[in-house]
Amino acid sequence: MYEKRDELLTLDAVPLKTVRYRFANGLLESIQLTYQGRDNREKLLGWIEARYGKLPSKERRIVSQVMWHGEKMLIMLNYNRSYDQGTLWFVSPSLHREINRTTGSIPD
Repeated sequence: MYEKRDELLTLDAVPLKTVRYRFANGLLESIQLTYQGRDNREKLLGWIEARYGKLPSKERRIVSQVMWHGEKMLIMLNYNRSYDQGTLWFVSPSLHREINRTTGSIPD
């Protein structure tokens, strides 16, 4: 896992608190973006839906975690009301399985 602490990034006008990169066999396995605030969750949700498809209305309500599954990428948006903070993950499923296999983690 690699975190560049001085990296100041925004995504669709949402300021990101942290950006973490994880690699498997020298390839980018995932990116974890941390954000603050429910309003920013809604902005990110809109940004993702515009690119990867709308969620069903039942899932679009304020749910702690929503996901988009693709052949080459999994996108996961989390929000914790207690901390008023969330994460946005972009994950390669094949490389994620490889990390689990080589580290002895419990499979998906």
